[in-house]
Amino acid sequence: MLHSLRRSFVLSWLSALLISPVSLASAQTLYWDVDGSNPGAGGAQPGEVWNLASSFWNNAAGDAAAVVWDNSGLATAVFAAGTDATGSYGVTLGASGSLLLSGLTLNAGSLTLASQTLADGLDFGAVAAALNVAAGSSLSIQAPVAGSGGLVKSGAGSAWLAGLQAPGGSYSVQAGELKLGDGLTVNAGGLTLGGAAGQAALLSLGSGTVFNLGGGLTFSSVGSPLPAVVQGGQLNLNGSRTFTIQNIASESDLSITSVIGDGSLSSGLIKAGAGTLVAVFRLLKRG
Repeated sequence: MLHSLRRSFVLSWLSALLISPVSLASAQTLYWDVDGSNPGAGGAQPGEVWNLASSFWNNAAGDAAAVVWDNSGLATAVFAAGTDATGSYGVTLGASGSLLLSGLTLNAGSLTLASQTLADGLDFGAVAAALNVAAGSSLSIQAPVAGSGGLVKSGAGSAWLAGLQAPGGSYSVQAGELKLGDGLTVNAGGLTLGGAAGQAALLSLGSGTVFNLGGGLTFSSVGSPLPAVVQGGQLNLNGSRTFTIQNIASESDLSITSVIGDGSLSSGLIKAGAGTLVAVFRLLKRG
């Protein structure tokens, strides 16, 4: 009897371990803070090196014990703690490899992220790269940005991807400007613009930049946004694509001034929806 009870207890204990792991990584939001537990981020220009050894991350107020970056890929990086980081400043990516994250928010000021070495960059993995830039702020990422889950740009400010790589997957520009720097090739899924109340959405493609569609293009009227624009570079269709333009009772709901090309396949464009598409473009056909 005692042997039987002992075996039953051991089996129950093992089952509990399998069902309920002792420790699980969880998503968290970390705020940039270069002056420890002093409130705020460390001044108007809190520039430093973002690595995996320095304790430059804190709570929203910046008044707790600072911690190192959580490189699980689940954390969102917010620049910055407190309300003092209102100037123009740079942060160097210096982890000697990819910094893993799920989102990046700039709540004030102007921030430039630049690589320390060729190995340094940002990697969003399989989740959509969530870039949120507040009104009046600008984010410049002069480093490779990897990922396969696409990208979502929100906030009325501007985000500029100026490195040698941008995420693949579907893109959504809800508000503000997303600029893809010169010479990039982006292998995207679909493209959605709009969807933020009272905000305009702008996708700017740099000189020589090619945005390869792998799905349709949609202008979303959800939330009564302002009209949207796609400009610069080249937008490749890669097959027959439907452009669904929802109506916001504007003279132009979506304007496209980019070169539109076939890409890898002979292509066609189908306009759907009650909105107005104004396309002033040069069409490149295969062959």
